[in-house]
Amino acid sequence: MLLFSGWTLSILLSILLSAKEAAPVLNQSALILAEVIFIFPTLAYIAYHKIFWKTLFKYSPVSIELMAGVFLFAIGSAVLFDAFDRLIFRLFEIPDAYWEMLEMYKWNDTQSFVLIFLAIVIVGPIIEEFLFRGMLLQSLIKHHKNYWQAIIASSLLFAFIHTLPWVFIQVFVYSILLSLLTIGLNSIFPAILLHSVHNLIQLLITNAEPQSLGWYESAGLLRISIILGGSAILYPGLKIILKHIKISSLEIPMDSR
Repeated sequence: MLLFSGWTLSILLSILLSAKEAAPVLNQSALILAEVIFIFPTLAYIAYHKIFWKTLFKYSPVSIELMAGVFLFAIGSAVLFDAFDRLIFRLFEIPDAYWEMLEMYKWNDTQSFVLIFLAIVIVGPIIEEFLFRGMLLQSLIKHHKNYWQAIIASSLLFAFIHTLPWVFIQVFVYSILLSLLTIGLNSIFPAILLHSVHNLIQLLITNAEPQSLGWYESAGLLRISIILGGSAILYPGLKIILKHIKISSLEIPMDSR
């Protein structure tokens, strides 16, 4: 209920501030304000009930080596997810409204760059990870005592709030990956970094001139060399992550009765 309340408020705010007649700076400010509004009901609930937020949000420190591994894994996985996105876009007709929506994420001066970067790369990933891999996932695990039920339920909701049916599967799988990372590493920070890097790469691609991406794509699809390169970057990152995974964290039975 808290998540839906925040989501509804953020959607209403986005609609009001991103109207066609609104100034561009309002459109871009809406990206940040919508994320802040999204988490507000949850923070108010925690403050009112005096809940220990560090436990609820899975706030645990991690090593620099692990974060370096997550960074490499994030770059490689972002490339592979982008390859899958482009394949889906080739197979299905994407409405013009989607491409029009992407215009909100394009910058044309320093101010718009700062606002968009803060919203998409910093504020958005932090708030969404604290909400979904922190509060929601941990609450569902505590309630169901079943990791997979919690992961699937929270990932379905995460995919739903992105409200784009042609990327539902990708976002759902992506959320499962973030959830496993959070549980296995017992911290929300790796998921935040992975989310931020994914968003940064997509943001850079969105703002790049089409003629400058010839090395990256061909006829709308990723080049094989880029896919192989992404896989090569992903592999050492995955090895580092697996070295830090706490196997005991993943060993709760499917139904612990």
